[in-house]
Amino acid sequence: MISAARKKIAVFINQSDGNFEHLVHHFVQRRARELNYDVYYFCTVGTRHSMNTYDLLERGMFSFAPVEQFDGIIATPTSYEMSNTQQMLMDMLETRAKCPVVLVRASDIPGYCCVATDEKHAIRPLIRHLIDHHKLTKIAFMAGYQGHADSEIRLACYLDEMKKHNLPLTDRSVFYGDMWKGKGEEAFHYFFDDWDNRPEAVVCASDYMAGALLDALRDRNIKVPEDVIVTGFDNVSISEFFQPPLSTVTQDYEVMITTAVDLLDQRIREKAMGIEAAPMNVPIPGLLVLRDSCGCVSPQKQREREVIISQHKRIEMFGQREISQTYFSTLLNSCNTLEDMHEVIWRKLPDVPHIRSFFMCLFRNDDGSDSMAETLTDNVQLAIAIKNMKDCGMPKTVFDKSFILPYEFTQDDEPQAYFIMLLHKQNSTFGYSVLQYDPDYEPTSFYHHWNVIISNALSNYSNQQKLRALYEERRLSSITDMLTKLNNRRGLEEKLLPIWPELVEKNSMISFVSYDLNGLKYINDNFGHLDGDFALAAVSEAIRQVTPPNCISARMGGDEFLTALPGYNEEQANAFLEKYNAALMNINMTSGKPYSVSASLGMFVVQLDQDITLSDCLRQSDAKMYQAKSKLKRRREDRV
Repeated sequence: MISAARKKIAVFINQSDGNFEHLVHHFVQRRARELNYDVYYFCTVGTRHSMNTYDLLERGMFSFAPVEQFDGIIATPTSYEMSNTQQMLMDMLETRAKCPVVLVRASDIPGYCCVATDEKHAIRPLIRHLIDHHKLTKIAFMAGYQGHADSEIRLACYLDEMKKHNLPLTDRSVFYGDMWKGKGEEAFHYFFDDWDNRPEAVVCASDYMAGALLDALRDRNIKVPEDVIVTGFDNVSISEFFQPPLSTVTQDYEVMITTAVDLLDQRIREKAMGIEAAPMNVPIPGLLVLRDSCGCVSPQKQREREVIISQHKRIEMFGQREISQTYFSTLLNSCNTLEDMHEVIWRKLPDVPHIRSFFMCLFRNDDGSDSMAETLTDNVQLAIAIKNMKDCGMPKTVFDKSFILPYEFTQDDEPQAYFIMLLHKQNSTFGYSVLQYDPDYEPTSFYHHWNVIISNALSNYSNQQKLRALYEERRLSSITDMLTKLNNRRGLEEKLLPIWPELVEKNSMISFVSYDLNGLKYINDNFGHLDGDFALAAVSEAIRQVTPPNCISARMGGDEFLTALPGYNEEQANAFLEKYNAALMNINMTSGKPYSVSASLGMFVVQLDQDITLSDCLRQSDAKMYQAKSKLKRRREDRV
């Protein structure tokens, strides 16, 4: 399990570059550090419309994360929009979590402490501002997709406020978007194709939808706020850069997230004292942010200049990162070994903004082999370790996945924050990465892109390993006799020829033993070919049992075998033959066959020099064996 040196909080969050997600990373880390907790962020990606296999495999996080090992958990259900992921998150918490859980930006979920913006009131001040201050009566609403919990509450507030103020609603008052940027054009046509009955203002359930609508209006030279007012909700980081800057409602995420950590800390301490506290909902007020899109803030040239400078810096930064990512991808995908990958990652890691530590952990097959698995397993190997920008090499430490990292890499005097993402591609999950950033810095989409590149490289490496294994299997089959599993003649030559020049140079002794199975035709004719195969296997098994590791035995063809004994003199070769004869005798005694298997033997011993070739030695050894076979035949004829 994870080390108990300091209490641990797990955070489950989807996406890494949204405003809410960014602030969760930041404020949980900051408050947890003040309260002396280590934080483990289990990060995934995927949107509502994700259909690719990469995002679908992100669901494996709910099986992988060792939730049983944590002292407390913070989860953000609304950040999980991909199909079934919210339910999988909640199922994981319900069935496996043994500690207090606090849900952020979620409310009224039975059995859980929840901290969220008071959605039933947050958007009302904005709608009232349009009615009371701007004196508008024709106000439309751009909702998110049907079923989005926050959007449904904001829509209900809009309908309630319109009713309270006796303002008209038409069949074109509400349009269902996507909570993102994909429905701006459709929303424009829905609200403005009938120009005479156009709304005076469109209240959007998210800033992203408001931004998309602003783009569609600007493309038609429709002025905001002169011709129509547009407002949003959430105050995302780019809303002040929209043209014009967007009036919106900000959720006080700093208060919300800090409150959630404090509430979790309280529940952890209560549990330690044996107190079972009831779940509670903590509502956080929203804050009205007025900007140019409703005409309440005059344009300021200095701010416009700052926006342009900021946008230019962002474009330049992402351009530089795109070049870095391209080089990183090219280098990493050219790697043939994990050692090569380690070298590339170590050299390119400084390109990741504010990175401090990087660990690559690979799942190992449960069959006891040292190979990389392609699915979630309990055993993990630390393949690459870079701690505090110091290269710790490739430890290859094997540990249980519930530890996340080996003990020695998680021990620090100060509270730590770890960001964890799975490494996968297509239908294969290879492991996970763990990153640490400088204090008060969090991951961006750059982390996700890095992770994808590493996943692709691991997939390529895995495919190369499979191809190498297939090639080796084919190679071995080409040099192996299928019946006896000894080398064939080609296999013997492939193993002996590479070392032959060295043997010759050292004038080494070498011995060759040739075998010829006696009576194979007799056994085949009288007992069948299966028994003939048994006789061949018996000789090969006796040879295999006594062949030393540095020597080579082979079935040369038919019923003939050969053993090459580099470094063996005649005395040593005779000792080898004695062991062979004893092994074959034992096989005969235990076989239960009505015949004994035997072979004629020939031995050739020579001290090598430049004039002696392998072919010469094989001919001499065969000649010795045929001499022995001829003597055996003559003895049999004499007895007859």
